[in-house]
Amino acid sequence: MANVYVKANTVVNAAFGLLVPQLGVTNYMWRNSALESGPLGVGDAVTLRLPAYAGSARTRALRSSGPLTMDSLSQRKISFALTTDVYKGINVTDEELTLDIVDFGREVLEPQTDAVASEVTDLAVATMTGADYEHEFTMSRENPLPALLDARKALNLANVPASERVLAVGSEIESVLLSSDKLLKAADAGDSNALRRAEIGSIYGMTVVSEPNLPVDTAILFHRTAFAMATRAPVVPRGAAFGQSISREGLALRWLCDYDALNVTDRSIVSTYVGFGTVTDQGTLDADGRFTPDETPNPDGTTGAIFVRAAKITLEELTSP
Repeated sequence: MANVYVKANTVVNAAFGLLVPQLGVTNYMWRNSALESGPLGVGDAVTLRLPAYAGSARTRALRSSGPLTMDSLSQRKISFALTTDVYKGINVTDEELTLDIVDFGREVLEPQTDAVASEVTDLAVATMTGADYEHEFTMSRENPLPALLDARKALNLANVPASERVLAVGSEIESVLLSSDKLLKAADAGDSNALRRAEIGSIYGMTVVSEPNLPVDTAILFHRTAFAMATRAPVVPRGAAFGQSISREGLALRWLCDYDALNVTDRSIVSTYVGFGTVTDQGTLDADGRFTPDETPNPDGTTGAIFVRAAKITLEELTSP
């Protein structure tokens, strides 16, 4: 029987509270979670429905007697797979529990959740950097503004909502922006929640977030719906001494603890199943870069789809003197 020093629900809520601020750029993604999910189907796929595009409204002359022309709406879906079991297991000996550990949450659980958060963020960044962007721009070190405006314009022409846009920046681009004091507006510098989420200011309505896991010379401007993350909490097995799952704010997490009598250790494991997807749209770009969605998209969500909900910015290379 495991040594129960704290209640399982207390521990898992503490774990969740520790995990959320550490998840970096994933805090700004479209997130979907569930507890102890049942079978997902072929390829462990998660499916998200996208709203239909209504197209242009029709007109008719006043006092005309002709019938109205009726249209239909066509929703579509995107699917992506849960691909990775992210976990961190720690063995804690009887001696450590008895003689060394004062605060289980801080000394055991916090390092575990930090490790899970770091790996989830690495997977998120890999999805972002590996996406097939329709729009890519080069940022000047001396004048970073044009690249930002071009990226902003690209999203505007794609009818991407102006709200919930995020500019995630690597460390070198962060330094360039911070040195341009006219660009960065730190309106929320005193907001503790903003600081926990690594927000460093805003530019023309875009929330600027420092993401150390991005390549140092890369920035991604994206809307919340550009990238999707799904998590599922693994089931608590019947043989575990105790454990609990939690799902909140688009994240799912499980904590388990059992006892290994042969090695006189408690085993503490924090885990989640995770997968990421890129949200593309079916439609066309005209010569000016204006995107027009298809009114009757292919239901599979991928045929003829392009990625217009985000833009990639790369810092120009340093030139030799």
